[in-house]
This record gives sequence, C-alpha cells and structure tokens, in this order.
Amino acid sequence: MTQKGSAAARPAGRPKALALMTCMVAAGCARKGAYCPSPPALPFKEVPPITAGEYELVLRAECGQRSGNEAEGRLSLLPARQDDRSPVTGEVATDMSDLLNYPLYGFTDVAFGRVAAPMCKEDLPTSRDPLHPGVIVDASDWHAIDPSHPNTPALLIGTVVSRTDKIVTDGCGIALPLETWDGRCYRGHWDRYGIVAGGNGTFRLCAVHSAADGGPTFQESTDSARRFPSSK
Repeated sequence: MTQKGSAAARPAGRPKALALMTCMVAAGCARKGAYCPSPPALPFKEVPPITAGEYELVLRAECGQRSGNEAEGRLSLLPARQDDRSPVTGEVATDMSDLLNYPLYGFTDVAFGRVAAPMCKEDLPTSRDPLHPGVIVDASDWHAIDPSHPNTPALLIGTVVSRTDKIVTDGCGIALPLETWDGRCYRGHWDRYGIVAGGNGTFRLCAVHSAADGGPTFQESTDSARRFPSSK
C-alpha cells in the first residue's frame, strides 16, 4: 500500500483512472468468449469545471457479460465542507488539502449490475456519508506532478477512496474521467478503478440542475444529506 499523498504514488494511480486499464486476462473481462481490451479513450479536451448539482448518468457496457446493456439514473453532487461529519463514525473533515483534491461528493441510484460494473457491498454508490460517499470527484492536480497526464477531473463511484482514508488500496468501483464536453453533457469511458474486474464502456453525464446553470444552490440537499443517516 502507498500513501495517497505520495508524489510517487500519484502518476501510477492516475493512468488507472484515466487511461482506462486493459481488461486483464486474469480478470475475465470477456465478450463472446474472447478477452477484450478497454476501448481507446477519447482525446482529452478542456472541459468546464463540474459543479454541485443533480445529473443524469447513463452508462453503456461495451465489454463484459452485459455488453450492449445500458444503465441510467440520477447522480447528485454536493460541495465538500471542512466541517462535514460522518453520521456513522463521527469523523470530521479537517484536512483542507482534501477539499482541493475532492471538492465534491455525492451518491447515485444507477443499477450498475446492468452493465456488470464491479461494485462491492461495503462501498455502496448510494452512500450519503459526506466522508465516505458513494461518489467522489477527484480533482487532484496530476498534471503538476507529471505533465504527460491530462489534468481532468474524474468521478470515482463505489471505490475505497474516501475523504479520510489516506491509504491507496485496491477494491471495487469504477472511474469515469470527464474526457469531453459536448455543450450539454460530459462524456468519456468508464472502467474499473481497483483490482476487482467487470465490464467497461462509455458514459454521458448531463446536468439536470446545477449551481452553474442558475439552478438550486443545493444547500438544502447538503443539509438533507447530513440529516439522513448514511445508507452505507
């Protein structure tokens, strides 16, 4: 295991989330009896900053047992705050650097089993715990560490990454780097984040309401997420 804050660890971890790892033979990511690599990533372009809000997420499986299937649902993102507290553990977010690396957190109701996305019960995408959320936006400045890596945000869904865990470990979940913007939606490819394999494919993430489009500020949603117990 390596320290999440270690400069040596970051360049090795980002390609896993952004370059969309090859489906390893041992992982069994197969289609019609043959092993398939991850689809080539779209050319990275400058995308507008993702903001707190409510989004529609659609995933399509291009590889794996559910190839050709789609799964869709709502994904909510909330602003991370220094005084966020876990309703489960009582932990408080006190590390200001985490607010820079992980400025947004959230949850989603997408049925990931429809596209064979690797999810585990202990890291639920539906978790509303602000310190151990189902969704976290990774906005780390990877380009400053390695100029060869594009500096683009990624959604981490159902992974072991949290706002308090300082150790990079492998497990379940998927990464969705926001590769392009078509004027309305973010688009890109999704793939496993950890060692647990499954399908992979493409996605689109479209804002239903966001702070950027003059919609709700989501203060009410933030307060609601704090009041209700985590589903994790």
